[in-house]
Amino acid sequence: MKKNVPLTAEKALMRLKSLCERSEYCTEELRLKMYRWGLSGETVDKVLSVLVKEKFVDDRRFAAAYAHSKSMNSNWGRLKIQLMLRAKKIPKEYITEALEAIEEEDYEENLKKVLDFKKRQLGDDASTYEGRTKIFRYAASRGYESELISRVMRSGTF
Repeated sequence: MKKNVPLTAEKALMRLKSLCERSEYCTEELRLKMYRWGLSGETVDKVLSVLVKEKFVDDRRFAAAYAHSKSMNSNWGRLKIQLMLRAKKIPKEYITEALEAIEEEDYEENLKKVLDFKKRQLGDDASTYEGRTKIFRYAASRGYESELISRVMRSGTF
């Protein structure tokens, strides 16, 4: 019967390089993964510094990819994207850059999709005060700014 052999720094580095080749990760995600593997803080820092130096992980690149993906594929608003990036301990300046890179026209179109989805879901109730309130709250829960939601809803273009 095999015993669980503790993971060495070299094996952890190889595993993480393989992971990072397939998908974008931020340093905090990798840090937590290594702690779950039972690595010490010193080892975690050493492995992360190698990954950063060799450009396997880059929080600026991660923030840009995450913001683009969540905006375009999940129809999230900037507020939700910002909140999630903060939770991943991404530096504020990287978050700002990533959010500014979202095209305003695409962003507004995504909001219209979100509003239209909820409007269709509510059917005839969508034109009532309660229905419009539900539509507004749904868009706000997706991370869109109140002012933008109000403007788009007033324009009636969704």
